[in-house]
Amino acid sequence: MSTQSLTELLNPSVEPATLHCSTHGEYAGEIRRIWNQEIKTACPVCAAEQAAEEHRQAEARVAEERRRALAQRYRMAGLPLRFWERDFENYRVRTAEQRKVLGTVCRYAEHFAALAERGTGLLICGGPGTGKTHLSVALAKALLMEGYDVRFAGVRALLRTIRETWRPENAERESDVMERLVRHDLLILDEVGMQFGSDAERLLLFDVLNGRYEDLKPTVLISNLTVGELPDYLGERLMDRLRENGGVVVPFTWGSERGLRVVA
Repeated sequence: MSTQSLTELLNPSVEPATLHCSTHGEYAGEIRRIWNQEIKTACPVCAAEQAAEEHRQAEARVAEERRRALAQRYRMAGLPLRFWERDFENYRVRTAEQRKVLGTVCRYAEHFAALAERGTGLLICGGPGTGKTHLSVALAKALLMEGYDVRFAGVRALLRTIRETWRPENAERESDVMERLVRHDLLILDEVGMQFGSDAERLLLFDVLNGRYEDLKPTVLISNLTVGELPDYLGERLMDRLRENGGVVVPFTWGSERGLRVVA
């Protein structure tokens, strides 16, 4: 490289100039000349718009990564896809009883750390379409956001998972599944009372719930049965254990909300 070329590189000529942007018109800038090439100051409005767009795209990528991570957590927790958008804020309250139930579940989420130390769970009872799953999923989501290990499962699916370990080709043992079910910070069991109800199934369910009782792990039971019907299904021994841990009964006493429309 010649001395003249090096001098031009280190000391380019700079001239103030009025430049033109095809989009935003004229703007004040500079023209730098290096080795017979002109480098013009970019339009400041275009530069700002490009920076804003890059920032928006970066935020969108972060938001999408968070959405995917959250979706993965929901899937791993077993939350039903239909209820992923349900939370405490969009739970529809029309009566004083519904407001009381909402408050009970919200307080359970808020004070979960202290309640979990005692193994205190919830018994959510009521007819179909009364919002039991909505509030249970909202509870699960709130605790997942706090970093707790939450598992949501229908009782029939849970029992099927345990029974599948009985197959010779299955490498996972029944004890492995039981240990995992007992280990969760919170286990939410839906459709309690809807399974076939054989003695073997009742015993499996008892083993899961009793294991959590002994380890002071809270459980939420969701059932279409009434509070009075639950002891006949679960058995007095298990009901006594749930009561001993301070289990809170949350009755959904109103009719089905499905198909109701909010009239402005």
